[in-house]
Amino acid sequence: MGLIACEGSKDFLTGQPAEINKCQDDHIFPKSIYSEKYDNLVDSILNRTLISQTTNRCKSNKLPADFLNDCLAKHGVNEEQLLETLASHFID
Repeated sequence: MGLIACEGSKDFLTGQPAEINKCQDDHIFPKSIYSEKYDNLVDSILNRTLISQTTNRCKSNKLPADFLNDCLAKHGVNEEQLLETLASHFID
């Protein structure tokens, strides 16, 4: 999590720099959906990132593909910008 904060993580929806002191630890692949099948992996640090409370409410328990479509729309359907935002969370 420290590396994500130092990388200058950006908000998934807006692409703007995240306010780290207002971020929450969140599951990329929602625990509520994936815990039954992937219980031993869902709490892995590789499935965690920092996310703003507002974005977390929008994300809720959506599948990652559905949430990424929302993020792409909020980035003006600019895939390059979205990939830059994801890279700030070490997601390629």
